[in-house]
Amino acid sequence: MTSFWNPKSKGAESKLAARLRSIAQRSRVDETEGAASRPMERPPRTATFRNAVVILDSGEKVTVVLKDVSANGARLEFFRQVSLPQSFLLREPLMKLECRVRVVWQRAGVAAVTF
Repeated sequence: MTSFWNPKSKGAESKLAARLRSIAQRSRVDETEGAASRPMERPPRTATFRNAVVILDSGEKVTVVLKDVSANGARLEFFRQVSLPQSFLLREPLMKLECRVRVVWQRAGVAAVTF
């Protein structure tokens, strides 16, 4: 088995230098490509525990708990099992929040929405 770097062999230093240059160039390329393909970071979420109301297009009102809020959306928890439509009106008066939201995901009693 040949060692990658053997101080007694002639040209070992140049092989090592070439290998290090190759690694350095690859990592620079990976960094620049990774920045473009990396998804945007989410805005910070603020933990809340406020009652809110979901108003469906049919007029039905469902009380929910607003668990956290960010600039882009919120996480809601339900007191009863509800199958949400794709979009609806979300209202929370103390935070002066009243806007149409879109469901990102929904699981047993919890949903994430985007503003």
